Amino acid sequence: YTAFAKKQKIAILPPDINHSKAYFSVENGNLRYGLCAIKNVGLPVVEEIMEARKQGEFTDLLDFLQRTGSQVANHRTMDGLILAGAMDCFGVPRSALMAALDQALSMVRGDRKNVESGQMSLFDGLLANDTAAHHIDYPDIPEYRNSMKLQLEKEVLGTYVSGNPLDEFVDDMKDFTHTTQDFKPLEDEITETEEGNDDFVYGVKDGDKIVIGGIISELKKRMTRSSNKEMLTGKIEDFYGTCDFVIFPNNYEKYKNQFKDEDIVKLTGHIGLRDGNPPNVIVETIEHLKTAEKPQPKKVETTTEPIKQHKLYLRLDWSNNDIKNKVLGLMGEHKGNYEVVIKNIQDNQVYKVLQKVENSNTLMSELTAVLGAGNVVFK
Repeated sequence: YTAFAKKQKIAILPPDINHSKAYFSVENGNLRYGLCAIKNVGLPVVEEIMEARKQGEFTDLLDFLQRTGSQVANHRTMDGLILAGAMDCFGVPRSALMAALDQALSMVRGDRKNVESGQMSLFDGLLANDTAAHHIDYPDIPEYRNSMKLQLEKEVLGTYVSGNPLDEFVDDMKDFTHTTQDFKPLEDEITETEEGNDDFVYGVKDGDKIVIGGIISELKKRMTRSSNKEMLTGKIEDFYGTCDFVIFPNNYEKYKNQFKDEDIVKLTGHIGLRDGNPPNVIVETIEHLKTAEKPQPKKVETTTEPIKQHKLYLRLDWSNNDIKNKVLGLMGEHKGNYEVVIKNIQDNQVYKVLQKVENSNTLMSELTAVLGAGNVVFK
């Protein structure tokens, strides 16, 4: 749908706490994302936001929390709003908003507790809405890397809105032979079989040579039925949708452990199309598309003076493969000299990880976005 809107030159505007309604709405001839599309943001929350917004636009994180109620002031809802970009209107990096969230929530909850217990006077209550009474010190940290920012955005919205990780690879992909659009049934060619089922005709044929690229997802290791050998299956996503791919045992050994979900790749192979099943890509070669994304300057990223912190402590559910893979991926991207200790919240066991990491603001903010505040500590 987003690709169709772009073709029609209809801009899809990101969710915004100051402008979005509950669902998609038309704004100056464009489509504005609704707040209900955000993970963990339900209709009662949106109604509360829209009611508070009648007093005027929200000016910052603390103003937003003070003017909305307890349905909004919780980590699950706020994480979704921030990572979806609904608070970009404050002009503060999403990484800094996430880092400051605990402080803001504590301030607001403390004020409400004092009001309920009668410890706050009328004068204090008036000052609670004054920026002089409360102030959020946003940390001076860099924004998430673009790839990470978009990945987190997709997790809470189900799609990319502010950009697409493939945008910087448009020139590389324009010479590819196919897109996932070719894997969709041709509407004018749908016929009905004798059994009354639809018989689809696709834009590709069995055996066609193919070069296609995109983002890997749902990568899984499987065993063949005939020889009980390892193979890989997954999906490839481009600007138009997704299609399935498979790497059979003859190529599996060559590529195993080299790729993971969210990697951006180029697949070369041929089409597999069997009666009753949609087409897929039989992969012969697979390679990473090289990113042009520049790393953050070291003078911003890494502490240069000696520091007391010497280990990174993480709390997570080690049995959750999705979270585990994201954490390991971030550690691999931020190698350094600091030891990592992981506490598995399922059994309270503590593990020391062989991979060491750097002490950088980017690593801390990106791990916090995955694991939540309080679960990422240097000490």
